[in-house]
Amino acid sequence: MKKLAIYLILLPLHFL
Repeated sequence: MKKLAIYLILLPLHFL
Protein backbone atom coordinates (compact mmCIF):
# COMPACT_ATOMS: atom_id res chain seq x y z
CA MET A 1 0.00 0.00 0.00
CA LYS A 2 2.83 2.38 -0.76
CA LYS A 3 0.59 4.24 -3.21
CA LEU A 4 -1.40 5.57 -0.25
CA ALA A 5 1.74 6.96 1.37
CA ILE A 6 2.77 8.58 -1.92
CA TYR A 7 -0.59 10.33 -2.24
CA LEU A 8 -0.40 11.57 1.34
CA ILE A 9 2.97 13.16 0.53
CA LEU A 10 2.09 14.46 -2.93
CA LEU A 11 -1.26 15.97 -1.95
CA PRO A 12 0.25 18.52 0.49
CA LEU A 13 2.92 19.38 -2.08
CA HIS A 14 0.24 20.36 -4.61
CA PHE A 15 -1.44 22.62 -2.05
CA LEU A 16 1.84 24.41 -1.44
